Amino acid sequence: MKNKFIFLICFILLLVFSLSIIPSVAEQETPTIEKATSSTWVATDNLGRTISTYDQTGAKKDKYVGMFYWNWHESGWRENELGVSNTTIIEAFNNENMWRDITHPAWSWEYMNHSWHEPIYGHYLTTDTWVLRRHAEVLADAGVDVIFFDCTNNSTLFDNSLDAIFKTFQQAYDDGVNVPKISFVLSFGGSINRRIQLETLYSRYYRDGLYKDTWFLYEGKPMVMGSASFSKEYEFYNEIKDFFTMRDVDPRYAAVSTPSSWTWANIYPQHIAYKRINGKSYKEQMAVSVAMNSDHSGGLQASNAGSTTVNGRTYTIQNGYDTRDNAVEYGAHFAEQFEYAIEQDPEFIFITGWNERCAMRFPEWCGTVNAFPDQFSKEFSRDIEFSKTSLKDSYYYQMVDFIRKFKGCDQTPIASDSKVIDINSTEDMWANISPEYAAYKGNTFDRNSDGYGGVRYYNTTGRNDITSAKVTRDSENIYFMVKTKENLSPRSDDAWMRLLIDVNNSDKNWETFDYIVNRQSPTDMATLERSTGGWNWETVGKIYYNINGNRLQIKIPKTMLGITGDEYTVNFKWSDNMQNDGDIMDFYINGDVAPSGRYKYQFISK
Repeated sequence: MKNKFIFLICFILLLVFSLSIIPSVAEQETPTIEKATSSTWVATDNLGRTISTYDQTGAKKDKYVGMFYWNWHESGWRENELGVSNTTIIEAFNNENMWRDITHPAWSWEYMNHSWHEPIYGHYLTTDTWVLRRHAEVLADAGVDVIFFDCTNNSTLFDNSLDAIFKTFQQAYDDGVNVPKISFVLSFGGSINRRIQLETLYSRYYRDGLYKDTWFLYEGKPMVMGSASFSKEYEFYNEIKDFFTMRDVDPRYAAVSTPSSWTWANIYPQHIAYKRINGKSYKEQMAVSVAMNSDHSGGLQASNAGSTTVNGRTYTIQNGYDTRDNAVEYGAHFAEQFEYAIEQDPEFIFITGWNERCAMRFPEWCGTVNAFPDQFSKEFSRDIEFSKTSLKDSYYYQMVDFIRKFKGCDQTPIASDSKVIDINSTEDMWANISPEYAAYKGNTFDRNSDGYGGVRYYNTTGRNDITSAKVTRDSENIYFMVKTKENLSPRSDDAWMRLLIDVNNSDKNWETFDYIVNRQSPTDMATLERSTGGWNWETVGKIYYNINGNRLQIKIPKTMLGITGDEYTVNFKWSDNMQNDGDIMDFYINGDVAPSGRYKYQFISK
């Protein structure tokens, strides 16, 4: 009996100890990360073009978009090769005697890289995680499924950048960003180089499953553009031979070697790569390009060979040159190629490109003296990335519109039933309100990174990390709620938690926004202002708001917004810590904004 009692006591103590180390249900739960549904967002670009939504595109499936991405901007290879600034290159282009003169003092030494423009993030390196995070987000917002690194020269992979991009994209994925997955265009310089690249990639990343959430899987395997032959004596023969999905690539702009060859750029009408399944051919892949360093027949030409020779941004095969004012901003060449690809409706569209930037100078190339083979100026370049030139973000939203037409869009959700919200209540009155507008957390960290030429870039404007928003209404009011990752900073801060509203009821607006809240820091009440045209505002009235930890709620009478009835649409965005009032490009750079750039969330009341 005594032994049984001792056994019972030991059993109870063991049970209590076991229960004490088992996490509670709440502790075991993995928080659900809401992915942003960016194809429901609306936007109007710098040229007044409105991007397509579900009403124009409908829903589609099994479509992929890839983006050519240059990870070669890294320390030890290009950081001291900035050379002549974009301004000098453009000035040189306008002076033929200067850019044909290889000894002109404006030029640096031969075979040095110049930059045809300055991106809005400066002359960054692709080891700058602050920039890489922004790339991950805006490319995800655009609907890009995969970025392909340009590893076409020799067997180089640009290891430092590769590590930085993998890590940054993995972190963004963990933070809820539907990041483009990662792949590679392998060397155009022969099968041996491609084999070396594949062995390196496999041993460094794929074998051990590193950053697996960022791999681009195609036909169930990690995919690369470019194939390599392996024989049994190679170290990783057994592991690699069936590990990757490979597609042969033809680098030429015109003739293509086989019907199944993928392309990275091709003159209009572009080559269609076919694949065969069960004896039947299917359209698999096409390329679209912003511009090309080729003549109108697909022969190689230096980008500065002459405006009547090269396929620049304004040239189309069908209609010749776009002669409108500021034609370079409209992307006629890009449109011709993308429209044709959408008409052909392949499974995969490959876009060239995002951030090449570099314009290497040759004494002679393809018959051009003092030649810049790949890029040269606004007209003769192929980058979509946001620019400090007049191109700004116009090509990005042009691309977004085409991607949506190709891939389709999600349907904008209709708002849940109306509800009176007591913004001062201690209860959570928003629990059953839908939709929830997701925003990306974890992107307000500081910038402190080297750029080209030893320049160091800093940005410490990240403050309130916006994570989600909701909207609802009753018969008289519209209620807005926004949440941040941590408790909100003091309301007296500059440019604090601004709400921008578009109700489409005035041609006097700032970048389509009719109203703004908190342009002036709130006191006991917040101020609602109306645009009188551009970044000029007049007071409409005072409105109620409430701050509770990491949550801000705002109550606006419908009459103040000029809204009548129960059926209406409100587009809106949140911004914190804008630095350059009136410059919408600031939304890509400073503080935090939801959603990004020119995008707006859409609230539909029916």
